[in-house]
Amino acid sequence: MNKLVLATALLGFAFNANATSVIFDDFNVDHGPLSLGKYDSQQTKDAAVQDGNILGGERDIRLHIVTSSGVSSDALAEAGANPMASQLSWSNASGAVSWVEMVYDGTTNAHDTKGPYSTTEGLTNNIDKDGLGATDISTFTDFFFNVTSNDGANNFDYYFSLYDTMGGMAMFTGSNMGSVGQVLLGFENFAGVDFTKISAMSWGFIGDGDAIDIRIDSWGIVPEPSIMAIFGTGLLMFGAMGYRRKEKDGAA
Repeated sequence: MNKLVLATALLGFAFNANATSVIFDDFNVDHGPLSLGKYDSQQTKDAAVQDGNILGGERDIRLHIVTSSGVSSDALAEAGANPMASQLSWSNASGAVSWVEMVYDGTTNAHDTKGPYSTTEGLTNNIDKDGLGATDISTFTDFFFNVTSNDGANNFDYYFSLYDTMGGMAMFTGSNMGSVGQVLLGFENFAGVDFTKISAMSWGFIGDGDAIDIRIDSWGIVPEPSIMAIFGTGLLMFGAMGYRRKEKDGAA
């Protein structure tokens, strides 16, 4: 019986992949709101906040309208404990196309006419590509972000851009088909960067003209979840076999 109890306890620990994850931002620090609509003369708004619990001690957010639908609020982005309940929120009116980008480079970037932070429009002028120093995340295997709600259940694209101290850069774009829950993005999608020397990261979301209203409660890195699950299943089977053998021996 003791073997089964021990194996079950270990299984519970093994399945809890988040026990060994690293959260880069839980969006508990207020940011924004950033809002763009027909009454705004500009197409881009940005802001920065600083906090020791955020990767690099600082977060930049930029909201950009690609296509306006002409309503009072085409796009909105904000984060924080109040009123967003420690989440990042991004919404996009039907007919409008916008993107929101978060940058983690340890630097409050100079927001000027050079353009967006990263490669969403082919420009990287506003990222300090050495800002995080040489951060080693090579013992992990996946990025994650948690989609807690998607009110319209509509599709949206997401992207991650990584930089290292050797001048390497890699970007990956994926699609979310209206689902909620944890999204995993494996490191193998970022060929060309040294994961022992990561120096800046940016990521964000891009709409496609549908109404969007999503919330994210955290993002970071995790070890390989499948390895932990397989290991835990093996422990449970081993414990159950031992318990059965002991019962048979006692009956004999």
